Amino acid sequence: MDFISSEVVLYLLLTGSVVGFLSGLLGIGGGVIIIPTLLWLLSGCGLDDQVLTHVVFGTSLAVGTGTALSSSTAHRKRVKISTRLVLMLALGSITGAQLGGYAAHLLSGEILQIGFGTLLLFISYLLLRPLKDGRSRGGNPSGMLSGKPVIVGLGLIVGSVSAIIGTGGAILTTTILVLFLKCPIHRTVGITSSMMVFTATSGALAYIFNGWDLENLPPYSLGYVNLYLMMALVTTSTITAKLGVRLAHRIDPRPLQQVLGVFLLLIAAEILTSNLTT
Repeated sequence: MDFISSEVVLYLLLTGSVVGFLSGLLGIGGGVIIIPTLLWLLSGCGLDDQVLTHVVFGTSLAVGTGTALSSSTAHRKRVKISTRLVLMLALGSITGAQLGGYAAHLLSGEILQIGFGTLLLFISYLLLRPLKDGRSRGGNPSGMLSGKPVIVGLGLIVGSVSAIIGTGGAILTTTILVLFLKCPIHRTVGITSSMMVFTATSGALAYIFNGWDLENLPPYSLGYVNLYLMMALVTTSTITAKLGVRLAHRIDPRPLQQVLGVFLLLIAAEILTSNLTT
């Protein structure tokens, strides 16, 4: 299969549709769908294995910027989002994403995929064992961990993890907000989407900078971010993210969470098995 073909574009448009919808509905980063799909899709396109994983991760972060922006805008029309909390988390995550992007540049694709597979195991656990959203306690967004240094530090961790493995910031942020800050789930998804605009942008820029001088990149690449892949995915993800947000405020997302949890568990098993047994 050719890297630039109508067949690849069709797969990318369909993937972008699913990514945007799930991001808006569940508040999870689209990378959990984009990364395994691109790794499978591009493995048969003749790309250099030394940069394949890095290109997939960098492009995933770039797509995450557009998807998070679309989702955040839609959520802000429906719920009140703490700008102060978003900015404190973003302050740490922007710095963390730069550090994580540099670390990813130094690591092999195999190690990055093992890290991603491990994260998928954690995400599938959270999805299969739904967390309480704090509504019975009133959902206080300035609860247990309200100190500025602590929140900025949490953002730093989220940004670093996101950039190293191309995704994960959304689910980590959602977990932190629900478990420790006692935010209601609908408000949490909005805060997470808003913060991920900063995190994903910073991470994508780190991948662009660290891969800038490489010669074995696929066509239409800026460093490790591929514009061809990014534009095809963003075209549909930004549209379906708004649909996901609209549905999130009307239904209980838990049944879909559990289905997605099983799906991600299977993907994690495949990625970890293929990388740990070679």
